Amino acid sequence: MLKFAEVVVKQYLDVQYKPLVNSESLQDPFFRLSSAANAALSSLAASLCDPAFQRLHKFEWSKVTSVGDQSAYVGEISRNLRRVFSVARRRVARMDDTPYRSFCDKFAKAFIPRYQMAVQQCKKINETGAQQLLLDVQSIKAVLLSLPTTPPASDRTMDEIAATGLYPEEEESCLITPGGDSGGGLIVPKAYTQFVTKELQRLELMVKIVASPKDKFAGTIRGLWPGCQEENVKRFLEMKDMSKTDQDDVLRALGFTVRSGALPGLGGWGVGIGGSGVNSGAQQKSGATSNVGGSGGGAGQQSSGSQQQPAQQQQQQQQASRMLGGMGKLFGAGKK
Repeated sequence: MLKFAEVVVKQYLDVQYKPLVNSESLQDPFFRLSSAANAALSSLAASLCDPAFQRLHKFEWSKVTSVGDQSAYVGEISRNLRRVFSVARRRVARMDDTPYRSFCDKFAKAFIPRYQMAVQQCKKINETGAQQLLLDVQSIKAVLLSLPTTPPASDRTMDEIAATGLYPEEEESCLITPGGDSGGGLIVPKAYTQFVTKELQRLELMVKIVASPKDKFAGTIRGLWPGCQEENVKRFLEMKDMSKTDQDDVLRALGFTVRSGALPGLGGWGVGIGGSGVNSGAQQKSGATSNVGGSGGGAGQQSSGSQQQPAQQQQQQQQASRMLGGMGKLFGAGKK
């Protein structure tokens, strides 16, 4: 990009001054600044999904009775991210796709651990709820794989963001849908696709284990994850809607010692699949259960009690909305 700017500047200079314009000494500082900015923007984009993740892990998965379309939190995540990526595509990739590709890579590395943690914090998941979660994981993967080809925001959209700080809802129909091809010829980087697929395959494996029937739970772990460590088995049992007696039976079937008392709290995952680990601090957080709501009536079984969201969660949503509105200005709203 600096080299391009150098060429443009030289076009307007007399011959004797052109040798004085040289961007070589600025390459390294510019690269470091660009990398730091991309890291900050990608982390901000991932944090916009935190309110949806809160609803995900607080939902009462033990009360799901049927599997429908993707849950409502998946649609919320998709909408937020497509807004952000359309602005990023417009601003970060104005002259060169390289910074935009870097933004995509950094975003995936910031988003996926947050998503993994939210799923691992879910408790008392019944078999139907786990099947819904598995469908949601697959939907999230489709969204992530299509994000790099989100079409850039239009002039009208950028003007609206500059004026109000909000993304115009009527423009969302122009954003790409999972499996579509509206990216203006941009190809999703192979490294990005491989990373997203590999990381979410691990999460799919975890959810498949939790989805197995109680009487086949131990056998499923043996089949899908030979040599699974005791601490990870206990983590699966914490996620699964099983009685203490059933949990003890699973531990004995897998050859582990059963100790009296509740399962100990575990600070994180030691998930080793193919020599690689998934690490997250999956500590359970207390809080009121929220309605996730499946758009097809599956996971959308409404939680009992008040339908009002906790004040803290509403504040988080408002903060996320303000952060989303500021993304356009952060990238530099307005026309080219």
